[in-house]
Amino acid sequence: QSSVQASQQGQPPPLCLDFPRAMAAAPAKVTWTDTLYDVYYNLAMLGMFFLVMYVMLWPGCYRNENATPEEKADCQHPGLPGGEVFDVVEVLFLGTVGGRIVSQVFRLPALLGMLIAGYVLK
Repeated sequence: QSSVQASQQGQPPPLCLDFPRAMAAAPAKVTWTDTLYDVYYNLAMLGMFFLVMYVMLWPGCYRNENATPEEKADCQHPGLPGGEVFDVVEVLFLGTVGGRIVSQVFRLPALLGMLIAGYVLK
């Protein structure tokens, strides 16, 4: 009955939370140490991701101990510059960057920036 009486008086019931008022009353304080921790954490995650991908894409010619020096020279890791995976990631990354630049600076569709980035890479 107390919640009914409170709602009749124009106040929210005691078990009901008013999230917008609660969020406005106590904004979260972000310190520089939290930001630094986030940067270090994200860099560590990115480094581990690249390390795992490098090992997963390890070509068989790298493992062959009996390969001649010519065979090892012709062996290309797909994740390093010149490899297939690197090329796909390069096109995706530079296309995204080109799209953002064109959409934010020139106020044109982002797809136009991605198209320009593709032609530049070609």
